[in-house]
Amino acid sequence: MMCLKGNVSAWYYAIMKNLIIFFLFLTLFFISCQRPKARFVMPEQIAVLPTINQTTDVLGGIVFRNLFYLKLEEDYSQYLIPIELVDTLLNEEGITQGGQLAAVEITELFQILKADGLLFIELLACDYQTLGISETRRVRVHFNLLTTPADTLWDFEYEVDEGKSVVDSFFGLLGDPKNFLKDTAKDFGDQMAHKGGRMWLLKHALKPEMDKVIEEAVDNLP
Repeated sequence: MMCLKGNVSAWYYAIMKNLIIFFLFLTLFFISCQRPKARFVMPEQIAVLPTINQTTDVLGGIVFRNLFYLKLEEDYSQYLIPIELVDTLLNEEGITQGGQLAAVEITELFQILKADGLLFIELLACDYQTLGISETRRVRVHFNLLTTPADTLWDFEYEVDEGKSVVDSFFGLLGDPKNFLKDTAKDFGDQMAHKGGRMWLLKHALKPEMDKVIEEAVDNLP
């Protein structure tokens, strides 16, 4: 009987020991999963470079860069080289637009701008067009943040597409034809107005879509 009791006690303590080890392991596992993500060390002097514009909308690249810079200023102003200074330094080297950046070595860009961070913006789509009852409103941008000598700290791409198809327009016309036609006429009028006078470099027909891309990009900074 004593032998049986001893075996039961040993079996019981072995199970309890294993359970304690299991729960300790489980606790450590959940704690490690909940640790905050490591954040990269932000470069001390970041240059937001002129937009590399792959679209036919010349103003779109200028407006997007200015809007993005202003948004970054809200939280990262201490890291940013003033955009006017960036343009001045690049202009002195004969660089007046983003498309010319590829002709310059990355290390040379760091030296010209006296920066340890280069933020590239590539505008891949900037489509705004109203044709009858269909509409195109699309902005797609690729971002790349490099640090010396040429290490990628952040690589991000995002697209906002809020156009209306012919099918969408058809059902909108059936639902409320009077207001739908009024909105369509307004969209077309806005398009013509933006094409006619674009003097302010923060104004663009696709500014709402640009703002959404920028919000997503800033939220995804490490």
